[in-house]
Amino acid sequence: MTQIDLAVGNADFAYEMKAELTGVTVLFGPSGVGKTTILRCISGLAPDLRGTVTYGGKTLQNSMIGTFIPPHKRGIATVFQDGRLFPHMNVARNLDFAVKRAPKVAGPDKDTVIAALDLAPLLDQRPATLSGGEKQRVALGRALLSRPNLILMDEPLASLDTERKDDILPYVATLPDVFDLPVLYVTHAVAEVAQIATQVLSMTSGTVAPAISRQAFMEHHSPKGTPATITEVRDGRTYLVVDGELGATGDTVLIAPKSTRD
Repeated sequence: MTQIDLAVGNADFAYEMKAELTGVTVLFGPSGVGKTTILRCISGLAPDLRGTVTYGGKTLQNSMIGTFIPPHKRGIATVFQDGRLFPHMNVARNLDFAVKRAPKVAGPDKDTVIAALDLAPLLDQRPATLSGGEKQRVALGRALLSRPNLILMDEPLASLDTERKDDILPYVATLPDVFDLPVLYVTHAVAEVAQIATQVLSMTSGTVAPAISRQAFMEHHSPKGTPATITEVRDGRTYLVVDGELGATGDTVLIAPKSTRD
C-alpha cells in the first residue's frame, strides 16, 4: 500500500495531495507552486505546518492530536539537488554511513546498490573529484541503503547539463523495478517527465491534480495537440517521439535504458 494523503498549511497557504504512488510518480509544476514544500511535509522537514500526512496507511503527522513522526523514523529517503555528501569521506564511507544507520528491515545490500548504480569505479574517490551526475548517483545509493519504503527526489538534476541528465535518468527510471519501491520525483522539466515518469501529478496553486499517464501528459504538452508516440528503437532502448519542447518533429528522447547493462 503506497497511498499518500496530505492536507497541510498555515495562515498563508494550503496544500492538498492524494495519490497512489507507483513506479516513478512525477510531481510536475512551475517554480513556486509548492512542490518542494509537499516533499518536505512527507519527509518530516516541515513540522510547523498544521494538518495531516499519511503514507501507506500510517499517520506521519496529525497536528490535531499532536502526532509527528520525526524524519529518521519515517522510512522515507530524500535526494536533494546538491546531493549533500560528506566531503571528508570517500564514496565507500558515504555509503557505509547509511548502512550503519539503516533499520533492521528488508532492503538492498551495499553490493547490490553499487552494481545497480555503477558505483564501483568511484568508491575510493571523494565528492570533490566527482562530476555532478556521479555525485547524484552516490546520493541515490546512500538513500537506497537507508532501506526506505519511499524515495523522494527534489529536482535532483537541476544543476546538471543535458548530457549529465541523460546519464542519470535511466538509473532513476529503473529504481521501482530493481528495488521494488516507489519514487516521488519533483521537476518542472517536460523532458525529464518524458524519460522517467510512470504517472504524473500536476500541481498549480497548492492543488495537486489526479494522476495521469505519461502518454496523456505528453500529448497535452505537445504543441497543436500533436500526439506523442512511444516506440522501440535502436538496441532495445525505448524512445519517445514527440514534437515541440523536446525538439523538432521526429526527435527521439530516451525514456528507458536497456533491460540489461552492457
